[in-house]
Amino acid sequence: ASRMEARLPPRVALPHVPGWQQIAYAPTVPWQPRASGAALRLIGRYRSAAGQDVDVFIAIYASQREGHEASAFGEGSLTPDTPWRWLEPGRSTKQANADYLLAYGNVRRLTETSYRTGGMTTGSAVSLKLAAMRDHLLLRRQPTILAILSAEEHGGTNAAQTIGNFRSAIGDEGEWMDHIAGLR
Repeated sequence: ASRMEARLPPRVALPHVPGWQQIAYAPTVPWQPRASGAALRLIGRYRSAAGQDVDVFIAIYASQREGHEASAFGEGSLTPDTPWRWLEPGRSTKQANADYLLAYGNVRRLTETSYRTGGMTTGSAVSLKLAAMRDHLLLRRQPTILAILSAEEHGGTNAAQTIGNFRSAIGDEGEWMDHIAGLR
């Protein structure tokens, strides 16, 4: 069961989001989440007509096993050996775990991390691990999708509001993630 892998598309792309357009990815301080065991990775930036910017990181895993775990220590939005440090928790929900990061003492970034597997979208690493164990026991080949929505705060912007506006534009986040992964 631990060797079973889901079929993945050969490549993926970030989709069009109503009211937002993709622009060049140019963060104030380089930020690249870690997804060591992922088979596919994407990072990009969207801008709204109001000038709000949201960074989107997607990683798709063919399976969850040692060395290929979306929620493993050191994986995700806070990458070790970078200028970014954890600052404080953000407002998490059932579908996304939120954290504020800080670089160089003055660049603040909100990250909201979600996992998707087998029709479940969660912000909980524990829920993801339990779903992976269930899939192994039932011999299911389920891909796992890691999505991190993030926004920098500068010039009085509210990162949580910016990400909330982006979430409203994408609609059902689980379906959106499935679409990116070629599952819909």
